[in-house]
Formats: sequence, C-alpha cells, structure tokens
Amino acid sequence: MGDPKGFLKYAREGPKRKPVELRVLDWKEMYEPIAEDKLKVQGARCMDCGVPFCQGNTGCPVVNLIPEWNDLVYRGRWKDALKALHTTNNFPEFTGRLCPAPCEGACVLGINSDPVSIRVLEWNIIDRGFNEGLVEPAMPVRKTGKTIAIIGSGPAGLAAAQQLARAGHTVTVFEKSDRIGGLLRYGIPDFKMEKWVADEYPFYDLAVEAKFLTSRTRLVIIERMTSTRLHPEEPQLPTVAWFAEQGFFDGRLPQDLIRDFVAKAQRPARMDARFTFGVRYRFVSGEGVPETEAAVPVVPAAWPIEEDGDEDALETLDRLAFSRVGLTLRGDQALLYVANQRPNATGAGFLFWFVRRQGSWEIYDTDVLWVAQPDQNPSGRR
Repeated sequence: MGDPKGFLKYAREGPKRKPVELRVLDWKEMYEPIAEDKLKVQGARCMDCGVPFCQGNTGCPVVNLIPEWNDLVYRGRWKDALKALHTTNNFPEFTGRLCPAPCEGACVLGINSDPVSIRVLEWNIIDRGFNEGLVEPAMPVRKTGKTIAIIGSGPAGLAAAQQLARAGHTVTVFEKSDRIGGLLRYGIPDFKMEKWVADEYPFYDLAVEAKFLTSRTRLVIIERMTSTRLHPEEPQLPTVAWFAEQGFFDGRLPQDLIRDFVAKAQRPARMDARFTFGVRYRFVSGEGVPETEAAVPVVPAAWPIEEDGDEDALETLDRLAFSRVGLTLRGDQALLYVANQRPNATGAGFLFWFVRRQGSWEIYDTDVLWVAQPDQNPSGRR
C-alpha cells in the first residue's frame, strides 16, 4: 500500500450534506462534491489487510477489488482504479450511491476506529471516469450469431444484457413501463440517485438528428459538452429576468419551464461534468433527410479534418455543446439550448422547445440566439 500508516494519521471523512434550506427546494442529490485530495487521503486509510474482509462473503456481495482501487485512488491512478472497479461491477454509478455498504461494516479498521469510506471512493471513481471520458463500451471480439431476450430493464436485466452483449450475443431488452430502469427509476428517490442523466440523452439525440443533419452532410462527429451560458458574449448565467427581456419564442414559453431551465443552468451539480468530455457519435445522412429540414439558418460549411495524415480520410467535424433540459411541472414540455461552435470561429446557438404528444417527444419550435460568421463576433438575433 502507498501509506502503511495512513489509517493512523487520517480520520474518516465523507461528502458534506447540503444545507437544509437548500435541500428543501428540490428532490435532488443531497451531498456536496468532495475534493480530490480528500479522496486520496481516504484511500490511504486502507490497511492492506492480510485477509480483506471488505470483499467476498463477509463484505461486498459482488467481490469488488476494494483494497486495490483504494490504493490506486491514493496514488492518483484513477484510470486504473476505474478498470479495477469495472472488473467486478457492471454499474458502480448505481451501487456507489445506493448500496448499504456491507463492505464498510466488514472493514477491519472498523473494529476500533471508523471504517474506510469505501462507498464514497467507489462513486467518485466512476463519476471521474464519466467526467474524463474513460468509460467506454467493451465491444465483443466476435459475434456468436445467437439472439437473447431479456425481460425487464432493471439493474439485473441491464447487467445481464451487458454481459451477454460483451460475449458476442445479440441482446434485446423488453420493458413493460414507459421508461427503462425498473427499480432504479420507480423505486429510488431522486435525493439518492438523480434520473436526469438517462432522461436528457433523448432530447440531445432528437435535436441533433432533426436540426443538424442535412442531405449535404456526409458524416458528422458529435462531441457532447456542457454549456451553461447561452451566448458567447454573455458572461453571466441565464436568469428568469433575462429570458423576459429576450422574449424568446415571442414570449410564449411557460414560466415554470423557464424557471426549471434557469435553475438547472445555475445549479452546479457533480454530475454536470458527465457532458464535458467528447462522446462522439457518427451519423450517416442523406437517407430521406431533405435539404430544407432545418428550420434554423444555414451555418457555415463544416470543418474538414485529416486523420493520421491520410488526405482521403476526411471527416466533417461539428462540436455541439448542450445545456441541461428544463421541464414543466407536468413534464409535458421541455427546453434545451444547443451551441454549434466550430474551429473556424463560426457557428450558432439555438433554443429547442419540445412538447410531449401521445407519449413521444417532438420539437415544437426553434429559436436562434446568435449566429457567428467568419471574422465576425457572434450577434444575437435581438
């Protein structure tokens, strides 16, 4: 272990709870982020026991390699810690938040002191993995040709589907409810585990497919990044008063939709960083997508790049930054901001207004916030 006397020198410490006056305002996660140096100290408290009771039948039911990734966190080797964590656990982003942590009850240090903060280290390892783009799908080496059906999209069904897909089988997951997640979605309150991460991806995909692909686009690489400011020249975060001044969509946006959008843009959340890394999607267009499909101004031509010096390997590069998705109290309308900023200083910013009809989301209207041409500053439409 990196510090054999760490358990003697350091006290147990975990994330602090948000003040009560803030917690009562919503149902979101109730813990503040914990600094990296404090996490390393908690990793140093692991004793390197001869028999690690924290894992196996006496502790972790999935036999997590707890002493290993405790030491890797202490050494700052986060990528290796993530690899060790994923060796035994399909969804540490769930277990790190929801598990009652029998591993800590079995921790040898807990005999005469406070146990190691194992659960906190686990969820911070996986959060950091998402933040830095280290979480990637494990693709099968070959396909078996076998097709398997999984009934239910709860944590057990999703884990089974993941393992079978990695083995090369073709897997289909069936779910009776209108959304996936099972117990994770309908049995876990938001203050223990927020659901917006899974809920907001469909809005991003819908905006990209509907408004950023035309028949002229051969291939687009989409990089998902967080955007909290709605204009390159606007240094402040958006406010309700600012929305009223701008009059987007001719002032037709519901007030509860604006309030939720603004609140999410202004609230720094640990999970927001999930979208700061480049999650790349490759879209092949030109298949039934008309030239006039975009109800937004045509932005300058996409930026061609070379790959590995091969002149024939040109691709079209678009970087899109997404805001959080605001929702009405009834959950029947949504608001999303997308910034299309390109390497040659061109681009545009858009607001997407979604409505839910017969259980499906669709784009109701689009408004343009700013457009930047070459050698010009971004200019708002108002």
